[in-house]
Amino acid sequence: MKIFSLFVALILSSTSAFTSAHNKLSDSEGGDTSKQELQKILFVDDSLMNRKAFSRVLKISLKKLGLEGQYLVETATNGQEAVNMADQTSYSLIVMDMQMLNMNGAEATYKIKQTSPKAIIIRFSTLTEGEVVDIAPEEAKETILQLFSAVLKKPTKQQAVQDVLKEFLLKQIE
Repeated sequence: MKIFSLFVALILSSTSAFTSAHNKLSDSEGGDTSKQELQKILFVDDSLMNRKAFSRVLKISLKKLGLEGQYLVETATNGQEAVNMADQTSYSLIVMDMQMLNMNGAEATYKIKQTSPKAIIIRFSTLTEGEVVDIAPEEAKETILQLFSAVLKKPTKQQAVQDVLKEFLLKQIE
């Protein structure tokens, strides 16, 4: 029954609710609660399907790089949620969609970089550089492209994700 409840939490709620349900399950079974000590990766996209699929790709890539169990993948549904989460938590890596409601990825990246200038933010989008500049806040139009550490084009391949993780996460470990 506990596994079914965990599965329902994954499908019906955000990653933070799932993490909370997982931690409660671990606590009640006397399991390991060291999840709070893991490094974190934030994936931001307004599409539930993209969040689920990319989270899975991230986990597979982490495993292939020998980093399984060292990172917790969290998700946000829009730029404003990402800014709020980044204000509360230090992320090793943020993968940011550009086209979202409430706050687009360019504006969210600009706001996150104002408070966390060293944040590693990967642009994840179908947009061209010119289109990213067009959606950027007026005060960031000249510098927005330099705020991204790398670019992953949608749709992306597993190897491209793995290469980005290798470049930015393995560098942090060394």
